[in-house]
Amino acid sequence: MFTIMTLKKSVIILFFLMLSISMFNIALQAEQQNHQRIISLDSEVYRLVDYLSVEAGFSLLNTPRPWSEAEILKIIDQLEYRELSGTGKSAYDQILRDIEKTALYSEENFSADISVGAALEAFLHTSDDETQWTYGFEDRLPFLTITAETWFNSGFYAVLDPDLKESRFVIDQTDSEGNYVGDVFNIPSEFGELNYHFPDRGFLSAGGENWNFQIGRDQLEYGNGETGKLLISSRPDYYDFFKLKGFADNFSYTWTYINLERYTDLDLPDESRFIADHEINVRLFNILTLSVNESVLFDGEEAELQYISPLIVFHNIYRHNEINESISNIAMTTGFNLVPISGLEIYGEFLLDEFQTWIEQAEYGEGVASTPNAIAYMAGARGAVPIGPGYLNGFLEYIYTSPWCYLLEPAGGSFAWTHTETTDVLNKRAWVIKPLGYEYGPDTMAFAGSIGYSVPAVFDVKLTLNYVLKGENYITTTWTDAAGAAALTTPSGIPEKRFIAGLSGNYKVFSFFTVASDLAFITIHNYGHTEGNVFSDFQTAFSAIFRL
Repeated sequence: MFTIMTLKKSVIILFFLMLSISMFNIALQAEQQNHQRIISLDSEVYRLVDYLSVEAGFSLLNTPRPWSEAEILKIIDQLEYRELSGTGKSAYDQILRDIEKTALYSEENFSADISVGAALEAFLHTSDDETQWTYGFEDRLPFLTITAETWFNSGFYAVLDPDLKESRFVIDQTDSEGNYVGDVFNIPSEFGELNYHFPDRGFLSAGGENWNFQIGRDQLEYGNGETGKLLISSRPDYYDFFKLKGFADNFSYTWTYINLERYTDLDLPDESRFIADHEINVRLFNILTLSVNESVLFDGEEAELQYISPLIVFHNIYRHNEINESISNIAMTTGFNLVPISGLEIYGEFLLDEFQTWIEQAEYGEGVASTPNAIAYMAGARGAVPIGPGYLNGFLEYIYTSPWCYLLEPAGGSFAWTHTETTDVLNKRAWVIKPLGYEYGPDTMAFAGSIGYSVPAVFDVKLTLNYVLKGENYITTTWTDAAGAAALTTPSGIPEKRFIAGLSGNYKVFSFFTVASDLAFITIHNYGHTEGNVFSDFQTAFSAIFRL
């Protein structure tokens, strides 16, 4: 959780100022209904909101997710209910049912609820290599989940969502001879196979009709993308953060502070690693949304007020201190969402991490010519057409990340999520390192497409195809400006060529019971970046999910 001792007094004062403002505003709206519950990213609500907006020919503000109930209501209130199809009206009604939760216990100005979930999953595949699961640790369900929620007055909400899940290291564990052992079910066979690092979700939320303040631990997603996000994605296990968001019909502003673990051997006073991020979204003519995001990652610096000011230009406070190896890495994204006709949305996003301008090249010459540029971009289209009781839906997407995108030296400046995890499976503390942004990290070209059919609150089925060219640079690669680095192109070296075909679906048998399956065929040419080496596998996952 937060390393508060690393924060300067100015940051702590800022937090309590926000909390005080929240309490004052909430006191003024005491008679209003509480809509500050944050909807989990795995909820069907997001998919239904996306379908509705595309059907209505309406561009979403595409603000950072997850959303509060208040923000979802703000979005769907702008849609003309009577002009929706029968399927659209069913989806609209389902969204309202999902967000208007009835608590187990209620009294004046206070409500509380507790729910329990359980899941049994089975995993089978034809390969002996357990490291290439498409349905990996991030996708696998906890075998037991307990969710405790409270609502206070009209503007405070809190949730604690501990879950019991198998350790990530069980998936690809090996025996004494180096052979992969793996597992068949999601239930640990012994206590030592349990993931000790829970909860992944627990926070306080406060807000009103047009704003929300959230502090604690949860997932985050910023930007466009069906197969992943360029800057802040939900692939990491969780984020520890506090976030302030204001939203109107056609404008939103989001400011976020994210605390990260350091993974250096430095022993420095007040050392910390964190991200400050702000984003503006503007909608024009109801069909076009434009977004601008600026994010700075600091490593080895105290969180001074100027670093996390919501209105500062992060590019102007770049830091690189060679004495204590502190550094900052700044990235900017611009994106758009366009709905030219009902049923179709076109989107794109560009990320700028490092770029040498002609002015810099003229001024500094060879000194900057050897510095690699670092960019990423995506372009795609998605559609949703009401047919019968459900939506025929699909997407096409292309993603590119340059060989040095996200990376910096020292490594603490790279856009990577890091976590030290105690595990009895390996009998040690182990490092978990993931890209904060796109799943495959730098040095990637990816093509993806999907077609499916979904009936709200009943069933969902889709076929997905992915083709990925993965170069030899990863999120753990050491950044360099040595000779030849700037000339690398994606995919560098001997690229892995991944083809993945997947068929997935789920069916709600009863309101409390859902069955799901995930089938995938994967083949990787030049596996391990070895010319001619081929890996192939057929994988299956079956799930039975209970929720009370």
